[in-house]
Amino acid sequence: MEDLRDELLRLACPPFSAREQAGSYVDRLETAALWVWQQTIAACVASVSEEHRLSARQLCTLLLTDPEVLDVLLALHDIRAAQLGLSYPPILIRQDRNADACSKWEVPTNHLTKFSRESLQVRAGGK
Repeated sequence: MEDLRDELLRLACPPFSAREQAGSYVDRLETAALWVWQQTIAACVASVSEEHRLSARQLCTLLLTDPEVLDVLLALHDIRAAQLGLSYPPILIRQDRNADACSKWEVPTNHLTKFSRESLQVRAGGK
C-alpha cells in the first residue's frame, strides 16, 4: 500500500506554493487523480488479475485512511469548484474556509479565485 501512496504523491508533487504556476499545478493534480481513477476502474474489468483488484482496494483504503492522499484529490476539487464559480457574481460565491489553506496541497482561499482564473486561461491557451 505504501507503494501506491508514494506513486500518487510523486505524481502530484510538489505541494502548492505561492510561486506556483497555476497550469502546472492543476496538471499535476489532474494527473494524480487520473492515475487513481485508472487504477480503480481497471479493477472493474472481468478479466483483471487479483493483483489489480488488491491494488484498487488498497487505493480506496488509502483515500479513507490517509489524510494527505485525500488532500491531493480534495485540492483539485476545490480548484474545479472555484473555476465553476467564476461565471457567477462574486456575491453568490460563499467562501466558508479560512484564508489559510487547510493542507499543504490546497490553494489558500485568498488566492483561489485568481489561481482558478489563471489555470483556465492557461488551459485555453491564453496568457
